[in-house]
Amino acid sequence: MSRLILVALFSFFSFLASSQYSSKGFNLDNLTFLDSTITDYDLFLTAEWHWRSENTGRMKKMIEYLASNNSLNAIIVERSYDFGHWVNYFLETGDSLFLKEFLEIDNFFSVYHGVLLQDEYEFYCWLRRFKIQHNLSIRVIGIDLHAYWDEKPILWSFLKLVDQNPSLQKPLKENVDLAVKLFSMKNVSIHTMLKWNRHLQSSALEMKISDTVFLNFLFSLNQSVKYAHGGKFNYREKQIAVNFLRYIEKGEKVFGQFGLGHNMLQPEYSERTIPFNFFMKPYRYNSFTYLLNQNDYYKGKILSIGRICFDCKDIGPEYGKDISAPYVSDEAFIKLKPQFENLPDNTIIDLRGTKEKITENSQLLLLEFD
Repeated sequence: MSRLILVALFSFFSFLASSQYSSKGFNLDNLTFLDSTITDYDLFLTAEWHWRSENTGRMKKMIEYLASNNSLNAIIVERSYDFGHWVNYFLETGDSLFLKEFLEIDNFFSVYHGVLLQDEYEFYCWLRRFKIQHNLSIRVIGIDLHAYWDEKPILWSFLKLVDQNPSLQKPLKENVDLAVKLFSMKNVSIHTMLKWNRHLQSSALEMKISDTVFLNFLFSLNQSVKYAHGGKFNYREKQIAVNFLRYIEKGEKVFGQFGLGHNMLQPEYSERTIPFNFFMKPYRYNSFTYLLNQNDYYKGKILSIGRICFDCKDIGPEYGKDISAPYVSDEAFIKLKPQFENLPDNTIIDLRGTKEKITENSQLLLLEFD
């Protein structure tokens, strides 16, 4: 979602610009200012720009803080269900083979233009050591959809899941043989992958499957069909919210770091491009965070941390620019930039104390300087 053109107008910035606010000690190295309200929240979300080496370190600090306050049961990630399974297998057994193989096939969040910027494997090795050291039972859950245009991770996970369950091997032999053939091909069309999935789902319906992981994998494949060609952002966000509610128990404390836009607490509007803007209303984008915040149980129990970046590196066409959207409008950012620039890196501005009636996309803002 970081590629969407998102415009956010925050009335609270006029308040901040004309008054004093304290940011002393409000940073990732000292999150104790959240101590008094941490029990009010069940879901803690931070925003990231993908492919930045700083992302991993910031995740670790959030995890350390939440775990030290008994406020972390699960970590949700911007990946499909099967990825979470391979991570948890590694966390529980110490056997890294499956996770390493998956990340060799799908290194989307680690490598940008051939350069390793965000080492996912190192992060999960750290997480396993952290769990053992502190005797924690944290699990990782992939709640995003599959990408049918990237067939290798889907086929690989299917083959490995069947290998792990001998009861699946004989009845799904035809599906396995075709998956092996497709995996060996250089290019596989989306149409071919969807046809393979239909055949697999049909075969599974004729079986009595008790393997919960495999059933969830089938569910994930099916719900990803409507997103097979991409572009349907609201459908994707709705399904991410569905998966969160499917795999997270009420009362569990959850942390997640997602790309820009996913953790917005309010709907976002983008103008349609010419000529469609003459006939159509602005496009409304509902993030999964916004959708969860409409849930009777999670309403008011989500803490969202937005991010502003100064002179950002490694962000594609935005390289070297200041990025404030979708958390701060360009107009407001110009006014506030002189104040923000005098603050240290990783400063967190707490917006929850503002007395004005405001519309917020996040309760906190993290300032990042390159």
